[in-house]
Amino acid sequence: MVYAGFDDDDIYYQKKKVGMSFLRLSLYNTKDRLTQSLLGYSTMFLDSAMLYKKYVQKKNNPDIVPPIVQDTNEPRLSLTFSCESKYKSEQSSEGFYLYLFPSLLESQEKENGYSIVYMKVEFNNAKYGKTVPFIMPSGGTPPEDYVNQQRGYVDMNALFNDMYIKIGIKHDDDNNRYIWRFMDAVQTTDIVIKLFEPKVNNGSNS
Repeated sequence: MVYAGFDDDDIYYQKKKVGMSFLRLSLYNTKDRLTQSLLGYSTMFLDSAMLYKKYVQKKNNPDIVPPIVQDTNEPRLSLTFSCESKYKSEQSSEGFYLYLFPSLLESQEKENGYSIVYMKVEFNNAKYGKTVPFIMPSGGTPPEDYVNQQRGYVDMNALFNDMYIKIGIKHDDDNNRYIWRFMDAVQTTDIVIKLFEPKVNNGSNS
């Protein structure tokens, strides 16, 4: 919540600046920004009601002293986005499904039977009107920064490698449908993806 910039009033009163903030999931055929084509996208809005519920739980904890959302530089209320299949009503299904033409997958690179596409995740902050790209480091933990300390330039190859998340798609012949997976994440019933805001100015990631 530090870099989202929301405060206690924003969450408690469920202001529009919270509910209108969203993740944009964009799918590309390649990581190469010079030649890539946008294949499709999904939008996941921030659940202000869920944030309010978390806020109230923390506020009722006598061990936590206000402000609740942020204490100095330490966030106390994290941003989370959740999605479920269309058969569950607790969460939105937006982001759970990928909407693509099957013919687009024919020319894609293959890995273990999957056609590979790349997902870029951006947070659109309605409070400031800014778009922040997110990364998913392949090692699970982001580097201190993407600046080459010796030469003083941004290592764009490393940055883009973490900015584009590898997605695998294939046809499930048994159920006659297409399925997809995160190729660099452990596959469990509930998949949790940790995303970070990259820093390219000799700062730390958040």
